[in-house]
Amino acid sequence: MEDKGKQLADVGLNSAVELGKRKFHVQTSTALDEGKIIAEVFEQGRLLFKEVYPYERRRRSDEKLLERRVRSTLEAFHAAIIEELEALFHISHQLENITDRLAHERLGFVFLHLHVFDKAEYHLQKALQLEPQHYSSSVYLARCYYSQKKYQKALAILNQHLKDKVPYADFYHMLGLVMLERNKFLAALQYFKQAIQLNPAYVEAHINIARTLLRRIQFLKLQGQENDVERNKEFLKATLKKILKLSPEQETHLVKKSLQFLQKEQINQAENFVTDYWEKHYFRKVPVELIAHLFYLFLKYYDEEMSLELLERFADRMQQALETHKDYPDLWNYYGLLNIMLCRHYFFEGKRDIQQALEINPGYHKAKSNYRVLENDSREFALLIQRIV
Repeated sequence: MEDKGKQLADVGLNSAVELGKRKFHVQTSTALDEGKIIAEVFEQGRLLFKEVYPYERRRRSDEKLLERRVRSTLEAFHAAIIEELEALFHISHQLENITDRLAHERLGFVFLHLHVFDKAEYHLQKALQLEPQHYSSSVYLARCYYSQKKYQKALAILNQHLKDKVPYADFYHMLGLVMLERNKFLAALQYFKQAIQLNPAYVEAHINIARTLLRRIQFLKLQGQENDVERNKEFLKATLKKILKLSPEQETHLVKKSLQFLQKEQINQAENFVTDYWEKHYFRKVPVELIAHLFYLFLKYYDEEMSLELLERFADRMQQALETHKDYPDLWNYYGLLNIMLCRHYFFEGKRDIQQALEINPGYHKAKSNYRVLENDSREFALLIQRIV
C-alpha cells in the first residue's frame, strides 16, 4: 500500500506556455498524504504564484480508483490554470485601446497578486491616467513597487495625494509600510495610526505597529536609550492586547508567542516571528475580491467561451470565498451568474447526448420528441443567458 501511495504522489504535469515573447512554465503535482494538488507557475525560473487545490481522499482501499480520480482532477486543474493565464494576457491586449478605468485597475490588481509586476504596473498606470484622483489605483501601484522593493517609487506615487487628505485607511497603511522599510519608524507609526483612526478595526495596521515597535526597540537598544526602550515596550504590550481584543479567535497565537519572546527579551526573534506571521496571513494572502475582479474581466472582455474546467475552477474559488465572506454581494451576484453559465453548459451537453442517441438509433421516437423540445427551448435559453451575462 505504501509503494502505491508513493507512486500516486508522483503524478504530475508540466507545460510550457508561450504568450507573445514571454515563456511560462506550469507545473502541477499531487501531494497525496495531504490530499492536495499543487500548481506552480514560473517565468524565467522565478516562481510567480502557487495555487493549492484540496481534493477529497475518500477511502484508500481502492488505490486504482483514487489514482484515476486524482489524475482527472489534476488534468482539469492544470488545464484551467493555463486557460486562465492565456486569457489574462488576451484581456490585457484587448484593453490596450479601451478607456475603461475600472477594468484597467482590476486587471492590474489581478496581475499584482500573480506577481506579474510589469503588467500590473502598465494597467494601474493606465487607470491613473484615466482618473488620477482614484486613490485605490495609487495604493495598488504603490504596493506593486513595494513588492519589488522599489520603495522610492512607491513613496513618490503616494506623496502625490498627501495634500488631498485621503479618507482611505489603506492609503495610510501603505505609506506606513514604505516608511517602515526605510527605517523611518516614527513616520511609519504616524501613518499606521492614521489608518486606524479611519478604521479602528484595522487589525493588520495594529500588527504593523507591533512590527515597527519591535524594530524601533532594537534600534533604541543599540543607541543605549533604555528609557525609550521601556516606553516602547509598554506601547507594544498595549498594541498586542488591542490586537487580541479585536481578533481573539484568529490572533491568539500571534499575541501569545510575541509576549513570550518579549518576556525573554528576545526582541529580534519576536520581530522575525511577527513579520513572518504578517506576510503569511496578510500580505501574501489572496484577497477575496480577486476572484470577483477576475470573473468581471472574463465576463466583459474574454472573447472565447469559458471551458467547463475554467467554470468549475471559478465555482470552487467562489464557494471557498463565500464560506468566509457571506456578506459580499458582488460575489453572490457573480456566483449566481456562474451557476447559470454552468446550467447552460450542461443544457447543451444534454442536447448533444440526445443527438448521439438519435445517431445510434434514428427511429428512437422518445429521443426525437425530447430533441424537438430542446431545439425550441434552447434558442430562448441561450438568449436569456446572453442577456443576463
